[in-house]
Amino acid sequence: MGVTRFPGATTRQQNFNSSGTWTCPSGVYSANFLVVGGGGGGGGVSVTGATMNAAGGGGGGGAVKNVNLAVTPGTTYTITVGAKGTGSAGAVGGNAGFSEVLLSGTTLVRSYGGQG
Repeated sequence: MGVTRFPGATTRQQNFNSSGTWTCPSGVYSANFLVVGGGGGGGGVSVTGATMNAAGGGGGGGAVKNVNLAVTPGTTYTITVGAKGTGSAGAVGGNAGFSEVLLSGTTLVRSYGGQG
């Protein structure tokens, strides 16, 4: 009687700090994508006598989605990392960009960026 061994689950993680691509490794048929939109830029106030001690508000956080998708080994997925919003002194901060996972131009997961 032989002993059959099944390999344990292997967890690998790849982080993206900028946009790029991910090619699904052989033997992988399911992947978890944690997609976070960029953070909005904080606003500021003009410094005058009346507002000397005033402060502007922070920008909104980007949306977060955690999705498990069926994937195909050897297939390349496009990863877009949303740009952060630009902070401002004396005005509203800039809005941030969305982050997403695409397959052949079709969006599989999208998380919108925060507002300034």
